[in-house]
Amino acid sequence: HPTKDKGHSEEAKLKISESVAQNWENLSDEELESRRETARQQWANMSEDEKEKLRKAAVPGIKRASREGSKLEKYIREQLTKANYVIEYHRKGIIPNSNLEVDIYLPEMGTAIEIDGPTHFLPIWGEEALRKTIKSDNEKNGLLRYHGIMVLRVAQKRKTLSQKAMRDTWNAIEKELKSISTKMPTKNNRFKEIEV
Repeated sequence: HPTKDKGHSEEAKLKISESVAQNWENLSDEELESRRETARQQWANMSEDEKEKLRKAAVPGIKRASREGSKLEKYIREQLTKANYVIEYHRKGIIPNSNLEVDIYLPEMGTAIEIDGPTHFLPIWGEEALRKTIKSDNEKNGLLRYHGIMVLRVAQKRKTLSQKAMRDTWNAIEKELKSISTKMPTKNNRFKEIEV
């Protein structure tokens, strides 16, 4: 990380993060495409051995994320804990006779938070896998809502995630939670998608 072990205060790190995020947001479509093309060329110029080495290096991270949750999921869990919400992580058994698992469950609020990475929107593992994921997500939404549970679905549609984007996501979730704690929406309105 560019600011790690540099002696910056948390305030300075926050300003650096905001500045970097702003620079990325200000890039033109042409510049973004140019950077993507550079990355594609770097990949194309790698030997098969180099590509295989990168693929193998990614496997432990993918497996760890499936057990521990994504970077965004861990960040949201940390923020919920700091804000003193009672949470249950990767909770199963909310719905009777169902093997359904929820990423984060707030039992005192009757609210489930699902963090959906790019595999929920892009055919990363193929079109058939994407169709199954979308169908599964829709069924989960329906079951949870049918049983009176509020569903906050965080849609991480960006392939990369800045610290600013994670903070903005947390702020959007916190706003929704405050609204829910004031008045739980009617059963027909217990679904909200937050896009990252």
